[in-house]
Amino acid sequence: MAANDKDFWAGLDISKLPSSGVAARDIGCVFFYTGIECLHGHVAPRYAKGGRCVACAHASAERDRLANWTGKKGAARAHLIRSLASIDGHRVYVPEKPCVNGHYLRWTGSNNCVECDKENRVKYAESRREARLKKKYGITNSEYSELAKEQGGKCKICTQYPVNDQPLHVDHCHKSGAVRGLLCSRCNQAIGLLCEDVSLFMAAAEYIKQARQTKVVAG
Repeated sequence: MAANDKDFWAGLDISKLPSSGVAARDIGCVFFYTGIECLHGHVAPRYAKGGRCVACAHASAERDRLANWTGKKGAARAHLIRSLASIDGHRVYVPEKPCVNGHYLRWTGSNNCVECDKENRVKYAESRREARLKKKYGITNSEYSELAKEQGGKCKICTQYPVNDQPLHVDHCHKSGAVRGLLCSRCNQAIGLLCEDVSLFMAAAEYIKQARQTKVVAG
């Protein structure tokens, strides 16, 4: 018995499905397809677990008038579309219905929405950053952004933009904990290596000044 428009696999190339339940279970696929009629004459996919003909199972469900049959049928078709995409080696696939946010692209592995995943990763990174800033420096993302805006996105010491668009580091007093400004990685490390000792900075500056004025004799 060939598939008709009422069958959830109608229009899909089910010949790509694994040919046995064992092979289907090995790749995490719910269905397999043999191309052989079942006892009731259906040439349909079979469940990897138990090997029951899908058409028979659904016919039985319709006869029993299950209240959620329509939803189950839609879910089965969605899973089959995803399985076929996975078998074809696609990392993503396009389902027939969008996610709750209206996006159509999903990962074949997790079945998560690709766009929602990206948005959630950004939100998670922002929340982690917010927690870190609050815990370590007592400021929020908004306050950090305001500081960066006041400095024009530049380091407060060298007045240069950070290399490779790296975020500016929060500089704070290690005694009081007060935030002093935002520095590039180089300046932040420099004041740390000189122990924030003004006399050392002045000595270093004088040393460099004298070195530039002194003629170096080679050999």
